[in-house]
Amino acid sequence: MTNLMMQQRSHQIPEILQRSADVREIYTTPDSARFTDLLQKYGVKYVAYGDRERSLYGEISVPLSRLSEVFRSGTLRIYDTGIR
Repeated sequence: MTNLMMQQRSHQIPEILQRSADVREIYTTPDSARFTDLLQKYGVKYVAYGDRERSLYGEISVPLSRLSEVFRSGTLRIYDTGIR
């Protein structure tokens, strides 16, 4: 986030930091229940997992086999979470 963005959204900084931490946790938690809770909290319909996510978070901890793969291109996979 740029300095200008931080200035414009200074009242939202705690929320932005929490969301950022939650995204990291989605990709790194080994706890399936916590993974599902976070997806539901934000109404996440799809999870992308490719080179960028691997470089930021490493190998995903929760088995993606419980999600439906809906798109594949190269190393990118997109999964449907089933949350509506």
